[in-house]
Amino acid sequence: MKIVLLTFITLAGALTGCASTVKTFDSNGRPIGSCESKLGFGGGTASCTGYANQEGKDK
Repeated sequence: MKIVLLTFITLAGALTGCASTVKTFDSNGRPIGSCESKLGFGGGTASCTGYANQEGKDK
């Protein structure tokens, strides 16, 4: 019984993953970028997107 329970707990831990998201904003509160990372069964991934911030360009 203990072996079955230990096997179940180990398998459940191996199949569990985690994720994290970070978003950046300019001084007016508009989003200018974000990154997301995920780690789970079969490996991990990360992706980032960004936008040009033209605030104060002609000053």
